[in-house]
Amino acid sequence: MGLSCLCLPLYAALAWMIGWGTLKALGLAAALPPQKALISDLTEATTRGTAYGLHTCATSLGSAVGPLVGGWVYDTWGHTTPFVLTGVILLASLAWVPLLLGGHLWGGAPHHDEPRAVSS
Repeated sequence: MGLSCLCLPLYAALAWMIGWGTLKALGLAAALPPQKALISDLTEATTRGTAYGLHTCATSLGSAVGPLVGGWVYDTWGHTTPFVLTGVILLASLAWVPLLLGGHLWGGAPHHDEPRAVSS
């Protein structure tokens, strides 16, 4: 998705913009199921509903506020800036998320619903 945002302002033809927009939409559709799975893996069963609700709230808030901020950035700093800025943020998160999650990202943490060994 980050690359599609970076490339979008490079194309003036409508067909290219539609193609890159489609690529971005496919990236978003591909990213949502793993996000939900990661939330499930990182939360206890008793707080999982709250975690899903916070994720949905943040996603919805971003969908509501993002276009407003993007329009302001477009009007203030030019027509390529919102796309480049979004692409840079998404690519930076590509490096930041693995650092934040550490071993949890690659299956290092057990799922909270799995039975745990009882030590005596």
